[in-house]
Amino acid sequence: MSFWYNNEDPIGAFELANDLKMPLLVFTADDSELSKSFDTVFSSGKADQVISGNYIALKLTAGTPEFKSFTRKLVLGEKSNVSIFVEGSIRAKIDNCDINSNELVEDLSTAILTIKRLDAGESVDSVRESLGPNSGTTLNLRPLSEEEKVKKKEELRVLVEKRRAERLIKEKEEEKEREAFRREQGKTISAAKQQQQEKEAKMILEKKLKEKQEDRLAKQRVREQIAQDKAERAARRQKATQEPIPVAAAPVAPKVTSGDFSSCKLGIRLLDGSTQRLELAPSTPLGKVRESLPGVPDGYGFILAYPQKKFSESDEGKTLLELGLCPSNSLILKKL
Repeated sequence: MSFWYNNEDPIGAFELANDLKMPLLVFTADDSELSKSFDTVFSSGKADQVISGNYIALKLTAGTPEFKSFTRKLVLGEKSNVSIFVEGSIRAKIDNCDINSNELVEDLSTAILTIKRLDAGESVDSVRESLGPNSGTTLNLRPLSEEEKVKKKEELRVLVEKRRAERLIKEKEEEKEREAFRREQGKTISAAKQQQQEKEAKMILEKKLKEKQEDRLAKQRVREQIAQDKAERAARRQKATQEPIPVAAAPVAPKVTSGDFSSCKLGIRLLDGSTQRLELAPSTPLGKVRESLPGVPDGYGFILAYPQKKFSESDEGKTLLELGLCPSNSLILKKL
């Protein structure tokens, strides 16, 4: 029908009604018998005169995206009905399942008259009393001429186009604002990410530097320990070389009996440079002396410091007295 507003733009119908300060008639359609009854009445053409010029009329199908979009602005019931809004507030509702075209025209006429009288300041009781419980009062509207219909239609078309253009401009501005916000938010997020990355990179660098410092100190401690060990060994070797080595009275010790000496004192320079002093019986075999020393590997034996003499394996069975090492002497432990 010509009086129906484009149902693809329900918000536009709402804004247009507010701009024109006209009631907004909303027909909620569905598959019910009541909906079919309303549709038949609206299609009969008898309601045209009441609706045109008095209402902005909008037909919505329950459950559609347009219906859901509209109900975010105004509350509508899911079932079929005709609701009348004025400036966003519901002022009347028609949901009579037995309604016919004449009754619908009467109800719409009564609704618009009542709304106008109430808006003019007349009390609710006064309006209700004048209408009566079964009032069939209708507006005495003359039919619009063809020129008036064309003019009214053109005015509505111009206003609709204006509202649509304004809405497009507003949407573009809102989109620009959203885009600017997204970009600004993106910059903020990017800056935060970069700051976090720089912080992590700094922490990694500090950790590496700390590890290098600890490694350097550990190596320094090892070098110092090695140097200290070398110094201690050198000191022990120097001390050992400075000790006087007893010199035998003659190249060959005279043969004497064990009864001539009560003990035999030996100074033995070990493999690590230290000197171990022993006091043994003159009858002690040389092999026993070597066995008494800790950690002497196979193949090592004794050398007489002065006059220099190497003792072989055959000498290990001889006593200290027989080898001429009594009453005292110095030996060096070396690899034979």
